[in-house]
Amino acid sequence: MKFYLLPHSKINPVVWDDHLDDVYNGNGYAFSWYLDRVCPGWEALASEDMEVCMPLPVTVCGKKKIIRQPLLLPYVGLFTNRTGMVAHFGDVVNLLLTSYPAVSLRFSKYHLPGMSSASGTSFFSIDLMPSYTCLAERYSQEALQKIDLARKLRMVALSGLKMTDVIAFLDAGATIWPVIRNKEERQRLEVLVSYALLHHKGEIAGVYDVYNHLCAMAFFVFSSHNLYVPFIAEGKYPNTTAAWYLLMDYCLKKNAEKNMVLHVDVMNLPRAREDIFTGVGALSYQPAILCYNRLPFWQRWRY
Repeated sequence: MKFYLLPHSKINPVVWDDHLDDVYNGNGYAFSWYLDRVCPGWEALASEDMEVCMPLPVTVCGKKKIIRQPLLLPYVGLFTNRTGMVAHFGDVVNLLLTSYPAVSLRFSKYHLPGMSSASGTSFFSIDLMPSYTCLAERYSQEALQKIDLARKLRMVALSGLKMTDVIAFLDAGATIWPVIRNKEERQRLEVLVSYALLHHKGEIAGVYDVYNHLCAMAFFVFSSHNLYVPFIAEGKYPNTTAAWYLLMDYCLKKNAEKNMVLHVDVMNLPRAREDIFTGVGALSYQPAILCYNRLPFWQRWRY
């Protein structure tokens, strides 16, 4: 199978999004509206018949195009209905090696099955098909205790938070994962959330305490059979752990018995927060990573 590189100007967003809707392993992070906001100017790798495609988050480093995973793009993959794509992954790697001097990409287990995991980052998933009763039976003892504590403290979980709530929360010093490193990343996060809320492609859910303080917040992105969480944030208030367990319980209760899978794909979570997702029955896995760097030594520090 032969693959080609497509510049951004040659990508038809309608055809691209239709393809993602049709393939069995389509991904919410790979839709054109999402990519346009987290990595403007993205390019793509595709087969000649466009039956196989993969977005490439291209950026410029010292006048050279390189591939670097943006903050809010947890992973990419080969999106197709064809089977046996692992056998062709060597062709993909060879094309990237000869076309870009530096590449850093993570791949979901759903998009390159059989690859070994080596990234050290854990993501989580929960099948939402069972009833809420069945899902709740998987909760750990700590999860049940923390949910009970949150209710005794009269915490309330709800969805439908607005963009102004997000901005005020972050301005008040909330801790966010993945960590925002500069103003550009903060701006892209705000643009992404604003667009998703305006066009009903996502929502924000959060937990308030009895004093109307926002304690925990999660951003959800919708897809036909998947629900994605690319970032979360928490305030500097007591009992935030209880608030997180209550928020997850609210999400599972709201979406139970739907033909969907919840994906929590937040980078660099501390262990205490990872335990919350496993505590409500989520399965964890580590994405595979492709990483190499042939930039001159005086440019590598910028990469």
